Amino acid sequence: MTQPRNPFTRTGALAMHDPLFLGRAAELAQLEQACLNDHKSFMLVYGGRQNGKTSLLLRLEASLRERLPERVRVCRVDFQDIPRVTTNAAFQHLIAELRRNLPHLPPAPATAGIPELRGFLEQALAGDEVSRLVLLLDELARLPEATREDLAHVIRALHTHRLVSPALAKTQFILAGGLELYNLAIVQASTLRNVCEIVRLGDLREADAVALIAEGLALIGVAHEQARLLGRAVYLRVAGHPYLTQRVGSLLAEAYLGGQALDEGLVEELCWGLLDEDDALLEHLRRSLAELQLEDAARRLLTASQRTSATDDYTARLELLGLARRAGRSWAPRSPLLAVALADWLGLAMPNGQTLSEAATMAQRAAQAGYIRDLKLEQAATAQRAMHAASAAEQVRLQRRANDLADEINRLEAAQATPAAPVAVPAAQPPAPPQPAEPHQTAPPGVAPSAAERLPEATAATPKAQAPAAAARPAAREPIATAPTPAPKAQHTQPMARRARSASLLVPELVHVPAGPFLMGSSDTDELAYADEKPQHQLELPDYWIGKTPITNAQFRPFVEGDGYRNQAYWIASGWQWRQAEKVIKPEFWDEATWNGAEYPVVGVSWFEAVAYCRWLSAQTGQEFRLPSEAEWEKAARGTDGRIWPWGNRWEAKRANSKEAGHGQTTPVGQYPAGASPYGALDMAGNVWEWCATKWGKPYPYQIEDEWQGAYLAATDFLVLRGGSWYNEQQYVRAPSRGSDLPRYRFDVRGLRVASHSRPDSGS
Repeated sequence: MTQPRNPFTRTGALAMHDPLFLGRAAELAQLEQACLNDHKSFMLVYGGRQNGKTSLLLRLEASLRERLPERVRVCRVDFQDIPRVTTNAAFQHLIAELRRNLPHLPPAPATAGIPELRGFLEQALAGDEVSRLVLLLDELARLPEATREDLAHVIRALHTHRLVSPALAKTQFILAGGLELYNLAIVQASTLRNVCEIVRLGDLREADAVALIAEGLALIGVAHEQARLLGRAVYLRVAGHPYLTQRVGSLLAEAYLGGQALDEGLVEELCWGLLDEDDALLEHLRRSLAELQLEDAARRLLTASQRTSATDDYTARLELLGLARRAGRSWAPRSPLLAVALADWLGLAMPNGQTLSEAATMAQRAAQAGYIRDLKLEQAATAQRAMHAASAAEQVRLQRRANDLADEINRLEAAQATPAAPVAVPAAQPPAPPQPAEPHQTAPPGVAPSAAERLPEATAATPKAQAPAAAARPAAREPIATAPTPAPKAQHTQPMARRARSASLLVPELVHVPAGPFLMGSSDTDELAYADEKPQHQLELPDYWIGKTPITNAQFRPFVEGDGYRNQAYWIASGWQWRQAEKVIKPEFWDEATWNGAEYPVVGVSWFEAVAYCRWLSAQTGQEFRLPSEAEWEKAARGTDGRIWPWGNRWEAKRANSKEAGHGQTTPVGQYPAGASPYGALDMAGNVWEWCATKWGKPYPYQIEDEWQGAYLAATDFLVLRGGSWYNEQQYVRAPSRGSDLPRYRFDVRGLRVASHSRPDSGS
């Protein structure tokens, strides 16, 4: 019997139909739309070394060739074939590739500059044989700097001439590059700044990174559930870095094929091994750090307290080099592994015997201490110079600088007093349920479905982590004809936090959902729908009451400050065991100002905590409260007519706190009254995912059962989440969209809403 080969072993980009090409659905859709439509801007795919730029272009090329008619031509030009050449040679190479792809071409010019290339393209595209030409320019880093600059000027000139030339208007350029294009495309006065729309390639989303490892290991016989757990272990260390994920996957496969058992300890060992053996990518990053004189910027980055700024040229270069990421308003190392690598390259003393996560946290603390010391020295020297300034104006300037430094020192010391979180894990949602699922149709056709599209978006399992970029399906072309909920009048748009509320803080305000049938699930006409939302069917429910909004921090506070986390009576057995083992005494982000406003939805609560809160609330009020079933949640969100969003079937970003709203975090409950459901429930689309009582995986048509009885609640497998969050795009905040997670996980996109079988005595 032939031994399976290592599925991760490869050189260069992934092949066009490689089964391990996962994720990047949003980027593919964005690029394809730019190619199909009369897009005003050229496109620039921008990312660090070995971030998957070439793989993305290959997949785009394959998709376009499969979809586009004969009169639309795709020409991919790989400058890796002609490294270190003159401008004329590069242009001749471009023309040669065009001649291979275009019919009825004029003779190639002897020399190639802006006029020659413009004239060549105008002649080639003058007739009706070609209606659109897409040029994919890859490996621009291989060209000398002067050649890249000349090429950039040509591309800008062609973009300008598109306005007056019908032939050139048929062209669409897509360029791929990284740090080498910084001065040509990113800085404000650069050549391509105003003619290129930038598509940034960051890390893989957690679900895609996990799926990459899991599906690769499954190909060589590793059990599916174990493979997903290993995938998550890899993600927690390399944070979805495309190359490092693939590299660790290859090492795991190599170990397994060699007869070695796989577990999280081996993942840890292999990651340390990459650091010890000077992996090729890591060695390139180390050299680049020195050659580009970015060591000081790297020290600031390692503190995880460097604020993002449009003028922070040095840290922006670290991002493009592949070492930094944006974490809210601050920069942070891209992953725990890279944080430890940075500490080593910068000569920070690191104790032995630590895990990678612990070492990354220690590196952050050491960098913070060193940075504060440097700032104190600078502040003292600046204050001393101010005392001896030659003029009053100079004295004022220096004193302001000294004061600014003192403020920054105080800010950093206050942050240092807060227990440090594990460094730079931008998202850590758990793996998808271990069950077969029909693949979802993503757009564009011909693009591999993103594993992340099957899961709700989440942020890190560790505090203060940020979520990665989300994949997206294209918007539905035709909305289903159902009358939308009329938007409330303008005078009702103030947040509930600023209105007098008659409801008790203890008893949440509820809305009534009458008994009767409703349409559950998605119809085939909803192009955003997933397979697990079908078939759409009619379901009869008795009447019930459901929270008008998600539970707020103010409503959750009595549970925290009372005996909610101390009284075992409120907890199911598995939840209490988890609480004790993890020493949980409050929600994950309870002490962080970003999330803990009184009228903001409580976040960072596990399903275990949500169940315990409902039981606690029932004990305090004498009224039975519970989590809604999945069916109850959906009816409350959409009414009876099967509408896609609470207000209707046409997406309107102003009605919900979704990713399109741009807040980047939760908002006070009730801030979007125009997004109310037919029953008056608010925030059913976006803001926070909401835990339901239902176990994940119930097939449709949905079967009603008692989902609040003890035996049902005793399960510890995946549970349903509904509603989407501030981090999710429109398709995930649809009323029928289904998500899931393990009951123990706590993220800053998760909250809860309560339900009851009967009307409460107050607050309704």
